[in-house]
Amino acid sequence: MAAKTNETALVLSGGGARGAYQAGVIKALSEIGAKNKIENPMPIIAGTSAGSINAAFLAAHAEDLRSAGEKICQIWGSLQSHQVIRTDTISFTRIGFRLLKELTTGSFVKRKKTLGLLDTTPLKNLLTESIPFQKIQHNIDSGFLRALAITATNYANSDRVTFVQGKSDIKPWKKVRRRSEMGPIESSHVMASTAIPIFFPPIQVGTAFYGDGCLRNLTPLSPAIKLGAKNLIVVGVQKEIRLHDPSDGTLIMPTLARVVSVVTNAILMDNVYMDIERLNRINETVKVVEPTATSFRPINIVHIRPSQDIGKIAFEESEKLPATLKFLIDGLGSRREAAELISYLMFEGPYCQRLIDMGYQDALAQEKEICDILSAPS
Repeated sequence: MAAKTNETALVLSGGGARGAYQAGVIKALSEIGAKNKIENPMPIIAGTSAGSINAAFLAAHAEDLRSAGEKICQIWGSLQSHQVIRTDTISFTRIGFRLLKELTTGSFVKRKKTLGLLDTTPLKNLLTESIPFQKIQHNIDSGFLRALAITATNYANSDRVTFVQGKSDIKPWKKVRRRSEMGPIESSHVMASTAIPIFFPPIQVGTAFYGDGCLRNLTPLSPAIKLGAKNLIVVGVQKEIRLHDPSDGTLIMPTLARVVSVVTNAILMDNVYMDIERLNRINETVKVVEPTATSFRPINIVHIRPSQDIGKIAFEESEKLPATLKFLIDGLGSRREAAELISYLMFEGPYCQRLIDMGYQDALAQEKEICDILSAPS
């Protein structure tokens, strides 16, 4: 029987609709934990951007991770775009005309009302219906969960704020451009963390407006470590950052679609891989330094990432996008060049199910490493 541990954290990165991949991983993790009779295998859960959706769902169902893994896959697998964003022609046209008006009237319109290209009102309804946020504190009090951390970016001062709901012994932190706030986590925190700049509107939490937690998030592993994690299971949503690369050396002017894809990649996913590399370097240093000579401690880490190119899958499934989204994306350039962008906005069941299946298989392929880290001694 595997040893119990209360110092393992699950870290879920951003990536819009790519969050479906994480759902498949979560299902596999829950099965691995149950198979090896590991109680409370991941009591610390940290999520950013789309990862915050999965993190909040898991925290609200921490008392039964096996069931949670099944349910979260069902939700993602049956998802439709209109459950996340308004895709009807009237709403899309209204936003388009409003944006055009504000761009062409300059200072004549003092108060700008267009905050995002897409209306995410349906997402809030989906979160409210799918995640019983009131159960998070119950799971903390019952010992199933130590802490849930959701990170977002304050648009007023560019601070990265990690909202934490957890045990009373957890101490808040404040560093340069990053800090924590303790208190109950609700749907507004998740909405704020998932608000992809330009596409999704800012979300008000308390007295400030917030956007996607991946902005300026140079140390995405930090919240989990500050919450006491000695072991990390990090779930990425990108195989490799490699957009179109002409093999014949031909110089091609990038379209707006390609530029937006590169920028979105940089915002949502680059930092987690750099932070993992940084952590590995620290671990190697700690191994050769006397324990009394440093306050650092080695952090065990398992990194689960896609074995296939999600952008390619999105391109293959792009015809399933709602007509309004296809119109928007086709206006930026070819769909092949917009494949990365499509992969974030493709909230459709068939596409999501392919990612779920991949995430499940990728996690099972690392079962030994996962089991070792879940059963690592405290």
